[in-house]
Amino acid sequence: MSARAGLQVREIELELIRQGPSHNQLVSPLTPYLALSGRHEACTIHLPFEHARLMDRLQALRYDPGREGSRPGALQELAEAMGALLGAVPGLLADLCTDGGKRLTHVKLIFSSQELSLLPFELARSPRGFPGEGRPLFLQADGPLSISRQTRCAQRGTDWRATPKILFAWSGVEPELVKAHLQALRLALAPQLRDERKHLRDHITVLEQATWQDIEQACRRTSFTHVHLLAHGVVVRDSGDERFGLALSAARGAGGSIDRVSADRLACALRIPASGGSRSQPIVVSIAACDSGQQRAVLLPGGSLAHTLHEEGVPLVVASQFPLTYEGSVRMTEILYAGLLRGDDPRAVLHAVRCALAGTTHRNHDWASLLAYLAVPDDLEEQLLHVRYEAAQRTTTAAMDRARGPIEEPPADPDEAKAAFELGIEGLDHAIQPLEALARSAPRSEAAMRDVVRSFNFIGAARKRMAEFLHMRATRVAAEATGRSKREHECLVAAHDAYRAALGRAPRGTESWRAGYNTLALGRVLGDPLAYELWCTVHYGLGQDHHATAVDTAWNLSTRIVIDLLALGETALVTFVSSRSPGYSPAASARAAAQELARRCGFRDAEHRSTRRELERYVEWWRRPLGDERARLAKELLESLVPPEETPAPPPAAEPEQPRTVSRRRRRPRGE
Repeated sequence: MSARAGLQVREIELELIRQGPSHNQLVSPLTPYLALSGRHEACTIHLPFEHARLMDRLQALRYDPGREGSRPGALQELAEAMGALLGAVPGLLADLCTDGGKRLTHVKLIFSSQELSLLPFELARSPRGFPGEGRPLFLQADGPLSISRQTRCAQRGTDWRATPKILFAWSGVEPELVKAHLQALRLALAPQLRDERKHLRDHITVLEQATWQDIEQACRRTSFTHVHLLAHGVVVRDSGDERFGLALSAARGAGGSIDRVSADRLACALRIPASGGSRSQPIVVSIAACDSGQQRAVLLPGGSLAHTLHEEGVPLVVASQFPLTYEGSVRMTEILYAGLLRGDDPRAVLHAVRCALAGTTHRNHDWASLLAYLAVPDDLEEQLLHVRYEAAQRTTTAAMDRARGPIEEPPADPDEAKAAFELGIEGLDHAIQPLEALARSAPRSEAAMRDVVRSFNFIGAARKRMAEFLHMRATRVAAEATGRSKREHECLVAAHDAYRAALGRAPRGTESWRAGYNTLALGRVLGDPLAYELWCTVHYGLGQDHHATAVDTAWNLSTRIVIDLLALGETALVTFVSSRSPGYSPAASARAAAQELARRCGFRDAEHRSTRRELERYVEWWRRPLGDERARLAKELLESLVPPEETPAPPPAAEPEQPRTVSRRRRRPRGE
């Protein structure tokens, strides 16, 4: 599934080519272009404009007060002309009409001729015979269509699975607009942050009044996955040619107040060789600047900001081919980053952004101004599936931390404490549900199955924590202190089901052993007898896991401790194991595993902390269903995992709420 809401994406390629170099060709009805659509027969098309006429119509879309009256006519004329141009390709019509509107259809427009970049294809009105006849082609709800551009030499093999790290660089715009864009980025990231005040700055770097040198140095130090640029578009003159560039702040000591940064210079800054011998490789660059996707000149080699960055290896560049309103730029940023950071298909995200811009106001054409250059790898579906799993797990982890807060530090007022707890539990349940739906609907490919198994294990852990929170809350309220509540029982059952789902899909290895011991433990807590066959599978599998990494070995030791703890008091099981491993003692084996885990891991390592938390459940929460003998051994093991000389580090000092910011004012030389 490509889109979060269940909307699948199919892709149609439309390639337009002509003879000669990519530059030095004016728009002319006399120039033939070869149109290739899918597997259909190629056809020849001609552009419907002379160059001067097209430039005049495009100028009318620039919100010039002196030409406000000509804007509606220019919009209509260009929309009909672009629709007629696309309608002249029979193969495109055939491809668009074969799906019946069941999926999002993405039209990938491929060309390298510079004069074609001038044409506002995104504005096209659906021609006769096309879906949604007479309406904007890329705004319709029935049979939704999306569009992006791609150059013939675009790089497609990029990995989209990196953890988000955003560079937000702005210059020369109003503070209110900067705050709105920063807020949009913050809201997109916030659901995945365990503590927004502490961790937001780890994911967003802000450059205030950014210079070209600031951006270059930032990209040299850090490999950003997303770059968001907020500035004014400006004309850059080079060898008598004019193109649109970016108005950044002038470097210290340079003449003038702004630096007119061309597309080539911006590409050099964003794709600079980084530390470690690699090259800075952002996956997404969004440019909230007027005319950042506008070609303007066609006589000399070179393209628009968006075109050039895409050719230089940025897979997704989002820009505007006309002036963009302030409201539209903020709305674009909100929806674009919320979708991309969540792991939605970028083609579906672009369609959502365009539709949202169309609904913002009827007084502008931001929806038509939106322009995107996009090149996706062949395995995009598998990569995005991994991104969605990681994003959903970070969101669930953050929700667990927020749910724990009202339990550990409840408000003084009982009603406020109860309301805060219920809000945290509801938030955790809401965060787990998308991950559950994702794991159950995932394809059964080998690559996807690894993420599915990890996700089911994670879902089991989250549901188990939710049940624990309910138990902890109940012990603080006398009226609810007797017995296990219905909600707690349901969470334990859901956790048990998730671990069993992971166990049924996992190959032999660490994830399988973790699913196995949790299935055994929760089965016993829910009243089932210990499953001896599964216990033996996990027990002997741990001893034969010869290819485990150092981290896997630590997790396997943690599993060994709990497996031995469960075997305590199971006479028939211990007798059987002793017949194959003379001298086997659950208590002695658990003590040895705990000693080895303490030797391998520090007090703050994830394996160490997870094991202590699990043992605490046997001591307190599960003492009644699992018995006092296991509780006593768990308490002994718990004490052995916290050496007397090792104490937890003090909590870190509170950090500023704002993301990390590099300000020009902070770089003043001494003495200023």
